[in-house]
Amino acid sequence: MNRNPLIGSALWASLSFFAFAALSHAGDLLSPVAAERLGMVESWHRQMNTVGGAASIVDLQLWVQRNTEREYIEVVRADKDGKPAASGEVLRRIAVDTKDSSGLSIGKKEAERLANLDVLKLKRRGIDATLKALLVKQVRLYLLGSDGGLSAYDAESGELLWSVRVGEPRLGYGTIGISDKFVTVVNGTTIYRVIADDRKLDNSIAPGGRPLPPVRLDNVPILGVTNSGDHVIVPNTRSGLECYTFEPVPGQPSFEMFSGQLLAKPVHFPTSSKVGWTTDRGYFYLMDAVGKPTTFFRLKTDGTANGGTTPASGDRFFVATSGGRIYGIHATRSGKVLWNRSVGEPFYTAPFIADNFVLVASSYGNLYCLKASNGDQAWAAPAPNIDSVFANTGKYLIGRSSSGLLAILTPENGQSVSVGGTVFVDRMVVNAETDRVYLVGDGGTVQCLRPAEREMPIFYRDSAAPDATAEDSAANKPAEAKAETSNPFGAAEPAASGVDPFAPAADPFGGDAAADPFGAPAGNGEAMADPFGAAAGADPFAE
Repeated sequence: MNRNPLIGSALWASLSFFAFAALSHAGDLLSPVAAERLGMVESWHRQMNTVGGAASIVDLQLWVQRNTEREYIEVVRADKDGKPAASGEVLRRIAVDTKDSSGLSIGKKEAERLANLDVLKLKRRGIDATLKALLVKQVRLYLLGSDGGLSAYDAESGELLWSVRVGEPRLGYGTIGISDKFVTVVNGTTIYRVIADDRKLDNSIAPGGRPLPPVRLDNVPILGVTNSGDHVIVPNTRSGLECYTFEPVPGQPSFEMFSGQLLAKPVHFPTSSKVGWTTDRGYFYLMDAVGKPTTFFRLKTDGTANGGTTPASGDRFFVATSGGRIYGIHATRSGKVLWNRSVGEPFYTAPFIADNFVLVASSYGNLYCLKASNGDQAWAAPAPNIDSVFANTGKYLIGRSSSGLLAILTPENGQSVSVGGTVFVDRMVVNAETDRVYLVGDGGTVQCLRPAEREMPIFYRDSAAPDATAEDSAANKPAEAKAETSNPFGAAEPAASGVDPFAPAADPFGGDAAADPFGAPAGNGEAMADPFGAAAGADPFAE
């Protein structure tokens, strides 16, 4: 035992220094041991194509290519009839685009040949197996660096798909816009459009990564660009949106005005053309980008939505405001507020959608979980000390704590899991699409983590609105959107009921539409009595 107080104090200070140094130099990627404790494994990690590490990344977004699928040939366990067993056990999975020794894809025939060899080998061991084809949507990571380097990566394997340099770095870049066909970047007052995937253009096959002619803007852009419907949407400093088509020569843009300045870039659900944004005047705006872009409505909110809005399936948007109120909005032509809830704490970030729940953290560090169907709170109490949520593995919610550390929560009640407490999260890759987690290191390394039991991703989003949860009754389901006009006599609208709009109208006096109101009663051959008292067939003007 050391009885010298000076030596003891020095030793304690030394230990405290090393403990603080270990914490301050904590990693920014999750270790294999910590990942295993979460039931996850590292799928891949890769140094991104950036010069100055993570600090030089202008934008990094995840996107699911809904027009591109990756094909696999699976060797699955078979039943007695030689069909795939009900267990669905996969013994081997071969990607059709696997590269051979020459760097070329092996193709489907070669993948099937290799799979059939595995079936024969398994049969010798007494295991029945068969082949099964699998198509999986391709998931991509798009990265834009401060040097103008735009790169596309396969988010499931980390493979570099293409890379191109656009614009002049000295002019600065905004965030990128993404669609299945194009990736757009604004640099200075110019839009650069890049083909996202191999496609036919001008009677030839244009490879992914090929730039199209740049487009000069009429106004000074801010924030970045959004790809939606048939248009590239560019917000500018004049409280307006310039909307250009994707044509090789876009021509004159259409222009939409709004009140105030944008608080965040306009957003849309991947399979929808409805675009929503918020302004510093406390408004939420909705526009349809199909055909000629048209603003449908604006909604005055209680406070400003500084973090912007979050789109969801079924043409829904969710907004959290500085006034402490959360809104669920149905993007109809005239607009419909599905629900709004006040929690008494200001919000400055956009909500995160996980399954049928809306997650949003207040400025006090409290994470609230609401049901997307009716806005009721799903947790007994909010999760404390949480800055935001950016991924959903199914078993856990992945976010960042108020101190910047990796936060792992249970989706059932928001309880914290004591794993990853020394991993700093400086840059987030928001992923509401799949069950993967992407962490970015200071040096520009990206780490992809997946659930150990799921080699193939689960896709959370689809084109239809999710069903209500079991505890939500039919009365809590969002009502159908109302049409622009309604029948003043109460008849059903054609669009809602399937009624023929050219069918004869109902008799407002209750009779058959085709019947003579002064004719004989139904089933009676006799003429109706003269309502003025004359005998049937007599001249009412006779003397």
